Amino acid sequence: MATKHVGEVEAAVLKAVDASGLMDDPRNSGAVAVALSYARQIDDSERASSEDRTKALYLGPHLLKTLMTLGLTPGAPSDDAPKTRGRPKRNKAVMDGLRAINGGLESSG
Repeated sequence: MATKHVGEVEAAVLKAVDASGLMDDPRNSGAVAVALSYARQIDDSERASSEDRTKALYLGPHLLKTLMTLGLTPGAPSDDAPKTRGRPKRNKAVMDGLRAINGGLESSG
């Protein structure tokens, strides 16, 4: 029985998944499988044609988004982070200071 080669990206994903305990919840298995599939394709592209290597570059952002969704990146939002629908949370003190500079005028945008 041949041993399966695990590439660098796949190994990193496996290490992060293992350390996170994500597999304790079966609801994460699909997203983990997607992340591992992306990682394998990226690793396999090292031995592929130039065209296939270029195609694999497009998987990077998809892998990163999947890892962020799973909470496996330092930049991933935590469960207790404020939900702002993609907009930065407004800091009241900063906003009050800006209003004072603008003479109390509200912006129209």
